[in-house]
Amino acid sequence: MRFDAYKASLPGGTDAHQVINYLALQNPDGELIEARPRFGYEACTSLRDGAGDRWADVLHGGSNGVLVEASGEHTPQVVDLVREAWPVHACTRADVCRDIIVDDAGLFDRIAPRLDKLVSAHGRVKANGIIPRVRPEEGATYVIGSRASETYFRVYQKPEQLLSQGLAHKSIRVFLDRWVRVELEAKPQKDNRLRACTFEPREFFGLSRIARSVCSEILDTDIEKTSVIDYKSFTTKQRQRRVMSTQWGNVLREWKEELGSWAELGLGIREMLDELAAEKAKR
Repeated sequence: MRFDAYKASLPGGTDAHQVINYLALQNPDGELIEARPRFGYEACTSLRDGAGDRWADVLHGGSNGVLVEASGEHTPQVVDLVREAWPVHACTRADVCRDIIVDDAGLFDRIAPRLDKLVSAHGRVKANGIIPRVRPEEGATYVIGSRASETYFRVYQKPEQLLSQGLAHKSIRVFLDRWVRVELEAKPQKDNRLRACTFEPREFFGLSRIARSVCSEILDTDIEKTSVIDYKSFTTKQRQRRVMSTQWGNVLREWKEELGSWAELGLGIREMLDELAAEKAKR
C-alpha cells in the first residue's frame, strides 16, 4: 500500500514562504509557478518536477492558514517531507491505493461479486457498479460509500483508465482486464485529523468497518480498528503533545538512555532548543 494523495493543513502561524522554500529545496530540478487557488485560499504556489508535472501545491493566504497538497507518484515523498518538518498537522485527506495484477483475464468480474457480498453484509452502505456501455474501453469501476463520508472506495480497472485518458503507452494493453486498483479515499473527521498525521497508509483502513472488511477480504490484509481517543476531553496543547509523543516517542526514549535519566533528557532538550534559537538569530 502507498499514499496516492495527501492534504496537510499546517499549524496556525506557519509561514507559507518557509514552507515553499523548504519544499523547493527538496525538489531542486523543478520549478515554481503560480496556480489557481482553491478551497478558499487566496494563492497557490505549485511546485513542478523536472518533467514539468505537479510535485506538490502549497495553498496559502486568507484565514485558512497553509495547506500542502500532493497527488500521484510523488505523494509518498511529499508526505515524508511534510511529516518530518511539521510532525503536528491536520491530515484532511489521504488516498491510499494498492494494485492487484494477475495472469488470468476477468479480474474485475471476479472481484465485483465479492464486493456485492461485503456491501450486503454491512447493511446501509451505498455502492454502485459503473460499467461504460458506450465506451467499454474506459473500464469498469465499483464505488463504495459516499464522497462526504470518512471513507470512500474506488475499485477500478487501472490500465483501461490510463489508456482512456491518454496517460499510458499502448504497450500497457497486455494488462487489460488483469490489473485492478483498490483505492481508499479517507477524509478524517474532526479531531481524527490530528491523529491521522501519524498514520501509515494501512492504518487509514481502520477508520471504518467497511474499510477493514474490504482490506481483509479483497486485499488479504487484516487491519485493526483505528483506536478512538476522546479528544474532546483534551485541550489543544494536550492534543499536540500527544501527537508529538506518538511521532517522536522512540527518539526521546533512545536519547534518555544515552543521557541516563529523564531529568538529563529535559536538560538536553533545553540545550538543543537554546542552540537552535541561537542559530536562527544568526541568520
